[in-house]
Amino acid sequence: AVDKNLAVSYNLDEVKISQILSNLISNSIKFTEKGHIDIRVDKVSGGDLVDKLKFEVSDTGVGIPKSDFENIFDSFTQPKQLTTRTEGGSGLGLAIVKKLVSLHDSEIILESTVGRGSTFWFEIELEQATLREKPITDQSDQLKGYKVLIADDMMINVMVARELLRSWGMTIDYAETGVEAIEKTKKTRYDFILMDIHMPGMDGYEATKLIKQPHNPNFDTPIFALTADVTADQRKMDSSYFEEFMLKPIERDKLFQAFLNLSLAGNKQVPVH
Repeated sequence: AVDKNLAVSYNLDEVKISQILSNLISNSIKFTEKGHIDIRVDKVSGGDLVDKLKFEVSDTGVGIPKSDFENIFDSFTQPKQLTTRTEGGSGLGLAIVKKLVSLHDSEIILESTVGRGSTFWFEIELEQATLREKPITDQSDQLKGYKVLIADDMMINVMVARELLRSWGMTIDYAETGVEAIEKTKKTRYDFILMDIHMPGMDGYEATKLIKQPHNPNFDTPIFALTADVTADQRKMDSSYFEEFMLKPIERDKLFQAFLNLSLAGNKQVPVH
């Protein structure tokens, strides 16, 4: 639900705000088997130029014990009561949220009751802006027919990426783990691979190294590293196997241009229909 009193548009860091909300929503989905998840944006206060907005994500999931409130935002930390579910996860999501919210001079607040659900919210001040229309890019099916493998353990990320790629006429395959991604690349030749680097078990780095071995049919396939952590310098790690690092949620125009540039450079041949 969005407060009707919000301005038409605001000056903000779209990538960081999207990452905060994406991580909070993914966390709620992971631990909510029944019920619902609500997302709200309300105007708390405002003036002629600046408004204070409250962003809130609430669910009817398993809830979080109060004893875990202090460390729930630490990297790689998940309460023991919550780790019995089949869903994986690196435990980085809420730690990233805390860092990104702090960059906006705010803090993430948790309210939760075990067995009834959780609510995460934060408030930030945003400057009102004049809405500008983005020029429409003529994509003209330039990527139609290309085959892409998405390797990501978070279904919400896969759903978003899948719909985006399908809108460009691309064919999508999906792997939930690094091991599954390797097995799929042994059997199918892909034009591009989107690899989440923080999957549980075998992470994206290790999976990519194995895919890039000479005996794998995809040893020369461009692989894009996906990460939600914009605060870490991922490029200090072994990035020689990756074509480029992409922030989650995926920036539509940036990914399209990256795919198109590789195609125009001759790295990829236009599929035969």
